[in-house]
Amino acid sequence: MIRTQEWKYVHRYAYGPHELYDLVKDPGERNNLIDEKEHNALVSNMRQQMGAWFERYVVPELDGARCSVTGGGQAAKIGEGNYGEDSFHPRYAPPRRNV
Repeated sequence: MIRTQEWKYVHRYAYGPHELYDLVKDPGERNNLIDEKEHNALVSNMRQQMGAWFERYVVPELDGARCSVTGGGQAAKIGEGNYGEDSFHPRYAPPRRNV
């Protein structure tokens, strides 16, 4: 999760459900805006910032993202600019749950 004074973004690896809230208009976090296309750039930027933070402050011996992967589902190593769904092949995605 990452937040600013105006926005809160929750990213659940690997496939969600993700959340985006406008904390100014919706301080109670009742209206998830994650599927609103006008926020795609904001979500992408916040996901990059969050990924960069974890990359900088990670404790390598505790970081599962750095473990070798033997399955076919991962398209790219997480980090170095690859974060979230961009790192996984969609055909291997687990089914989404409705919450």
